[in-house]
Amino acid sequence: MGTKLTLTTLALATLGAAAHADIIFIEGGGGIPVVETVQFNDPGLILSGLRVTGAGNTTGAIVEFYDAGETLQAVAAGAARVSGFDGNFTNLSVGLEDPMLAFTGIEFNLIAEADGMVTLTGHSTKGATAMETFAISGNGNNRYSVIATVPDYIDYVEIASTVQIEDIRQINFNAVQVVPEPGTFLAIGTGALLLAARRRKRL
Repeated sequence: MGTKLTLTTLALATLGAAAHADIIFIEGGGGIPVVETVQFNDPGLILSGLRVTGAGNTTGAIVEFYDAGETLQAVAAGAARVSGFDGNFTNLSVGLEDPMLAFTGIEFNLIAEADGMVTLTGHSTKGATAMETFAISGNGNNRYSVIATVPDYIDYVEIASTVQIEDIRQINFNAVQVVPEPGTFLAIGTGALLLAARRRKRL
């Protein structure tokens, strides 16, 4: 009993220690060196639906746009952008299709229909979140950067606006390959030990 309790406590403590997200937000953009720009003209991309995809122009990493609660469309001509099929949206999530990739930084431009507020939430690969709210203008560009402080990485970013967004455009990002955190390995190992101990007890 004592061993089981100790291992369970250790696993929970390890997971709890990984709950801090080292993610910062910058208004005005320009917070990351541009490595890749999202484009929507590669063959095989999903350009309309509840989930649409774009490809980085350097590595071809697939970037997903989803969770708007409505049909989206990606436009390759002119300013490459994603908008609601009806012309606007208020909520959107942006992530990478490959689960072994994560953002070190992403920046984008939101074109709003009116003045309001927008909340950006960065979800860490450690399972934690960071959030910040900014004023958004209906007159012109609204650029934002979301940046992870290594060794943290960004799994995906949520956008929630109080006003309609015409589109998201000029999406630039940096991505890296990630491996599970040591804490994840420890939690998995602890779970395996607990199962083994339970089996031995039954025998």
